[in-house]
Amino acid sequence: MKKIIVFIIFGIILLFVITNKTETFADTITQLTDEDMYQLKQAIDKVADKEYLNAKNQIGTTYLEMIISIFGSRNKDVSIEKQKEAFNSYSVISAFYKNESLSLSENFKQSLFTDLVAAVAINNTLDTDKLKHKLLMVPLRLYSSDKITSNENMKKIRDASKLNVSDFFVKYLLEFYDNSQPAHKPNEKINRFNDSTPTAKYINDQKSTAFFN
Repeated sequence: MKKIIVFIIFGIILLFVITNKTETFADTITQLTDEDMYQLKQAIDKVADKEYLNAKNQIGTTYLEMIISIFGSRNKDVSIEKQKEAFNSYSVISAFYKNESLSLSENFKQSLFTDLVAAVAINNTLDTDKLKHKLLMVPLRLYSSDKITSNENMKKIRDASKLNVSDFFVKYLLEFYDNSQPAHKPNEKINRFNDSTPTAKYINDQKSTAFFN
């Protein structure tokens, strides 16, 4: 089930990149090695940690907690479409979307519920507290993603990793990022990307050569 969800996430991000006409691949790397993945994760963390903390401050604990509470109360006996419609109809959610100080993107509004559902599917073996924590990362990621992949921050990521990567790889890896975890394990391996993070080989096998070569 986790592999299916990961594949779906991959497909969604690939579609986003394909339809983004400003994205080019002529000079980007076409294959990731395990060492590339390690360097890229380190570089992403340097930028993402700051942006996630800023997102948490901007959105606020109250909104974050209410989003997860309302999502948790959804009626699982009806279709996903009806669950999403009910979720978005809550006055708190509507007010959150309309909050001018946040300037939430349409992508954020359209993706919030479905990405929460995907997070549940990926982390369905976790206990309640750990699952809630994973769900809290979803709105933070959606809020931060465009900022993390801005031209300025992508330059920082490329410089730090020494990899000329497309923002596709960064957006994809952010699906598995958790800045509340310590930056490193005792053996100095990156620890802010969870165990569900696909390997370099998986990403290489799944990507479309038509758009990355």
